[in-house]
Amino acid sequence: MYHSMMLFFAIIAEVAGTISMRFSAENNPVTGTVAMIILIGISYFLLSKAIQKIPLGVAYAIWEGVGILLITIISNYLFDEMITPAKIFGVGLIVAGLIFINTDEGHDDE
Repeated sequence: MYHSMMLFFAIIAEVAGTISMRFSAENNPVTGTVAMIILIGISYFLLSKAIQKIPLGVAYAIWEGVGILLITIISNYLFDEMITPAKIFGVGLIVAGLIFINTDEGHDDE
C-alpha cells in the first residue's frame, strides 16, 4: 500500500510540475520554472520509492500514462486546449495499455 501511495503522489507531483511549466511560459517564468523543477524532483523521488516494490516498467508506465491523461484533462479546463477525437483515441490507447500492463503484473514468474 505504501508503494502504491508513493506512486500516486509521484503522479500528482509530476502533473503539478508539468502544469507549472505551462504557467511559467505564460505568466512568471522564474516562479513557474522553480516550481516545475521542485515538483518534478519530488515526483522522481517518490517514483524511486514506489519502484522498491512495484516493477519499474509497470510503475513508469502508470506514472507517465496517468500523468498524460490528467494533464490532457486539466489542460482542457485551465488552458482551453482542445481535446480532439485523435487525442481521445490516443489517450484511450494509453489507458488500454495500462490495463494490459496491470493485468499482466505478477505473471512474470510463469
